[in-house]
Amino acid sequence: MTKVAYTDLPERKISATLNILNSSTISTLNISTFAVYLPAQKRTPMKKKNDLNLQDAMKEMIQEYRLAPQLNETKVRTLWHDLMGKTISTYTSNIQVRKNVLYLTILSAPLRHELSFAKDKILTLLNDELGEEYIKEVVIR
Repeated sequence: MTKVAYTDLPERKISATLNILNSSTISTLNISTFAVYLPAQKRTPMKKKNDLNLQDAMKEMIQEYRLAPQLNETKVRTLWHDLMGKTISTYTSNIQVRKNVLYLTILSAPLRHELSFAKDKILTLLNDELGEEYIKEVVIR
């Protein structure tokens, strides 16, 4: 049979005394070096009125400085290269977004003709990757 007695010390240490019952003798083992520091109570810092997490602060900065169109155009350019692949990307000379219209300049006439049939698919692919209905129309020239 094992009996354990815990004592809470002022320094927030715990010491234990173990009594171990053997078949013929009772031995007492005093463990004074066994000490565990209990965590102090968690204190939540007082929030100020202007405290924001990083995500909210970045969103506010983008809105304040009106950077959303430039960021979305950059996203569209990188998505174009990722989604369309190396071949189509090499024949694309210019990618612009103005007033939610994507203007693509394609150097190859046969590729331009093929992509003109896939405007709706391009539109849905890019908007799905952006997570919003940002592009309203695709113009291939």
